[in-house]
Amino acid sequence: LLFLMLAGGGYFIWEKQKGYRDNALLPEFKEGSAPEIVKLDDGSVVWLYPGGKLQYRRAFLPGSRQVSLNGRAFFSVTKDAARPFYVQTAKLTVKVLGTSFTVNSYEKSRDSEVSVHSGKVTVSRTGEKSDIILLPNERIAFHDQQTSAVKKLAAAPVIVDHAITETAFEFSGTPV
Repeated sequence: LLFLMLAGGGYFIWEKQKGYRDNALLPEFKEGSAPEIVKLDDGSVVWLYPGGKLQYRRAFLPGSRQVSLNGRAFFSVTKDAARPFYVQTAKLTVKVLGTSFTVNSYEKSRDSEVSVHSGKVTVSRTGEKSDIILLPNERIAFHDQQTSAVKKLAAAPVIVDHAITETAFEFSGTPV
């Protein structure tokens, strides 16, 4: 009887661990010269710039959606009020419900920046509790040597690079 209980318990633990392995963090590295499109489980899309590294789960855990970034990426996040979306970098935490924005935060760089294209995000330095709210066409810059962040309006409305957000279709020999 003891053997059956131990075997059953071992099998249960093995299967539970298997589920975690199947949903482990997936690393995504970007090499080359053009951004790479990464589609997430919830329908959100990330344009990962060269030199960037993105880690995410194949399927988000219940109650929250979280990715880790080292580098630069443009995010177009699917709205889901019940599950906030978090971008965690070595220096920043960005929280959103549904919006589009750019995060530029390389682990080895002294500067980090977040700029909002649409919607609203909150930004905080890693380990700090105070959040800074950003609205469309606002950006915030952090420097390692400074205790305060610099929040600015964009000099001009943010125009997203069409090569990044639009897929081109070519219709050769097709009547219009």
